[in-house]
Amino acid sequence: ISKIKIIGDKLWNEYFDIKIEESTNNEQWKKYYSQSLISINLHTKRQKNHQVLLNDRTFHIPIYGGFQICDNSLANKFFKEDEIIIAENEKSFIEFYNYFRTKPDERFEYIKKGYNRVVKDHSYFNRWLTILSHFDVKYSDIYLKTNIFSDHINKSLDLKQIVNYYIESKSFQFAKKIKKWIQKQRLPL
Repeated sequence: ISKIKIIGDKLWNEYFDIKIEESTNNEQWKKYYSQSLISINLHTKRQKNHQVLLNDRTFHIPIYGGFQICDNSLANKFFKEDEIIIAENEKSFIEFYNYFRTKPDERFEYIKKGYNRVVKDHSYFNRWLTILSHFDVKYSDIYLKTNIFSDHINKSLDLKQIVNYYIESKSFQFAKKIKKWIQKQRLPL
């Protein structure tokens, strides 16, 4: 018999009257995902029907060393077939669960490949590089001029450091552009 634990916030208890274990920080999530046999990654109907949003768990589960069964086919745009399991319906969800719960070696292959995909293409570092590319700033420009990306896999990109660097180096036009864009997007700086 498998032990099932539901992790979430107090809203689960309020809305569904489900006993949950509350989690509030990344270290707890890392523990839950890495120690779970299978993480069930469910999305809302709106997320699935409109195909415009994946929840954060889709990326957090593999980066924290977990194996997931996801119910949103939008994940196919971000992961290859051998990096994530996507269940198209309830029946396939159950079939995948029953199959993978007894296949630790196969789960491990998905965990490795999913982790590598997130590190390579879907980290905060990658997202900031995408944003910066809209301002004609390339990774090589920043990397060669600053030391802030020397360990980019383990650090999230600090936009404030980049803006300050460009202000200090008298690249005011770039700093003004990016600051204006950040304010327009209502991002914290």
